Amino acid sequence: MSEISPEQRNRLLASINPNSLELILLPTEKCNFRCKYCYEDFAMGRMSPVVVAGIKALIHERSSDLRRLHISWFGGEPLLAKDIVLDVSHFAQHCSFEKGIEYQSSMTTNGFLLTAATHAEMLAAGITQFQISLDGDEKHHDISRPLANGRGTYKTIMQNLSDILASDATFQVTLRLHITNENAEEIFAFYRRIKNEVLADPRVRLFTKVVANLGGPNLEKSILPDGDAGRRVRQEILADYNLNLNKLEAREGDIKVCYAARPNSFVIRSNGDVGKCTVAFHSAHNAVGHIAETGSLGLNKAKLAKWIQGFRDFDKAALHCPAERLRLGLSQTYSELALIP
Repeated sequence: MSEISPEQRNRLLASINPNSLELILLPTEKCNFRCKYCYEDFAMGRMSPVVVAGIKALIHERSSDLRRLHISWFGGEPLLAKDIVLDVSHFAQHCSFEKGIEYQSSMTTNGFLLTAATHAEMLAAGITQFQISLDGDEKHHDISRPLANGRGTYKTIMQNLSDILASDATFQVTLRLHITNENAEEIFAFYRRIKNEVLADPRVRLFTKVVANLGGPNLEKSILPDGDAGRRVRQEILADYNLNLNKLEAREGDIKVCYAARPNSFVIRSNGDVGKCTVAFHSAHNAVGHIAETGSLGLNKAKLAKWIQGFRDFDKAALHCPAERLRLGLSQTYSELALIP
């Protein structure tokens, strides 16, 4: 077990204030894309009214003792269920305003449906942070991130991005730049182009990732780059972007903490199942409860305890990636995936 200092321990304990709640909501697990490295199976559709009611009941019940509420929207593609996103978000906004709760919300989206009008609706609902993935220029991006019908997506995403950045609104976009086998030799040149265009806007920041084998029915292994080559390209981009990688990935000082390790963080899937990790969807270990219409999470305490053991034992490995610690068979730690900034 890795040793931590008393100061680090105090920071860790402060980060799990019981008056804080983090929810990662999947309003649908369907997606309009078929990315060549996606691990999801898109088997489940929209949240039912019962699950939506349960989430609202949970927020209302907890609002009396909360000081901070953060809702992250994930999928599938969450904007395929935009009405659910707006419904729950406005409800959470109202509760937070009434009770004086600090409310923040973010969304991981492929960006295809994030038009200027939809973006404005999201901002009005309190969703101010967006993560959008790009796989290089049009040729490379459209190979690895096509629509379900095989058509390209690059032009639409870039037009949407241009349109939302044309506003003077306050928000943040994290551009997640993927390095694949197809784009590895040309991705640096693409990065330099968007550095002088898109990344010049202070509301935009860059995150780079070498795509990895996370399994799933959509994986095409030919898209996976050589690990060492991919990492070299990533470091080259980061060095030019002038980012300190340690600062970018730091959590609680020098200790990296995955959200799945936090006792106050829960994933609620479209069918109402409650989990801790957004990657290990097919693991029985990850099904720690099921939300009822009353808002009860129905938590299995024995399963939950395994995910949050890092805060019990102050084990750095368990804090960094509890899924890896539980030996769930993931090829890469979730914290390295950084799906949600």
